[in-house]
Amino acid sequence: MEELRMTVHLVVRENLHAVYVEKIEGPYTIPTISHMGMHIDLYSTSAGKAILAYSPEEFVEEYLSKVDLQKKTPQTIIDPVDLRTELTRVKGRGYALDNEENEFGICCIGSPIFDHNNNVFAALSVTAASKQFLPESITKTANCVLQKARNISIALGCSI
Repeated sequence: MEELRMTVHLVVRENLHAVYVEKIEGPYTIPTISHMGMHIDLYSTSAGKAILAYSPEEFVEEYLSKVDLQKKTPQTIIDPVDLRTELTRVKGRGYALDNEENEFGICCIGSPIFDHNNNVFAALSVTAASKQFLPESITKTANCVLQKARNISIALGCSI
């Protein structure tokens, strides 16, 4: 992921949230609020949405019934129907986007990581200033994140 020169996060689901377990700062990125050990919401981050999209439907139902979807920015998806639509999009393309949904001026692309039983348990994401995510660069960046997440999943015994 060095070629992207963006901040990289590894996030693991913990109950109804996710937690940053690794963060590698990119050389040209702006500071973000994230730090190792920090708990995050699943609905407003690319890593979280990647995890939700590939989680069993029962978990998504439980999640939506227990979590209060609150606006963090004007972009945050807080309508459960809209969030489900977004999760369907995520599953269709293999990666999630966070377009300033969690933090102003910050965009992220995240892809799920699967364990040896083919269950999603984590996600890999890249983070950069919104202005770095031009439409023509999103596909290239997403493909890189998707490939790295797949490589990790395969190394863990996933049969994707």
